[in-house]
Amino acid sequence: MKPTITKWFAVAFLAFLCIGTSSLFAQGTTTSAINGKITSTNGEALPGANIIAIHNPSGTMYGTGSRTDGRFNLLGLRPGGPYTITVSFVGYKQDKRDNITLQLSQNLEMNFTMVEQAVEVSGVTVVSERNSVMSSARRCRDERQPGAARSNPNDIAQLH
Repeated sequence: MKPTITKWFAVAFLAFLCIGTSSLFAQGTTTSAINGKITSTNGEALPGANIIAIHNPSGTMYGTGSRTDGRFNLLGLRPGGPYTITVSFVGYKQDKRDNITLQLSQNLEMNFTMVEQAVEVSGVTVVSERNSVMSSARRCRDERQPGAARSNPNDIAQLH
């Protein structure tokens, strides 16, 4: 009689372990991801490209930059969608893809080939104001430090 109770106890214990641990696996992934590579039209990797994913219903923005090999990973995205994915890089035309939907625990691969675009730089305006600390009146010998003198750029040019 004793071996029978031990057998039933062992079977019950194993059944409990199987049923009890299955609920632990139910605590898996609750997000999605997007990965890919950013390249130019001639196949060169574009490191430092900006990748932005916007979850349109909520307005939540996820962003990352491409690594030195042009690859990127956007992790922890909420499943569903639609998403708008935008890739930008200085000197290249922005690439935008709409209506991207993600499934639970999906790791969607999206590769982008960027097209070169001329960059127009507008004029730069420099604004400053005169400050008494940097005035021409201070180009004299400092009385507190007898060996130190204030330099005039013209004096330095005459040394040559």
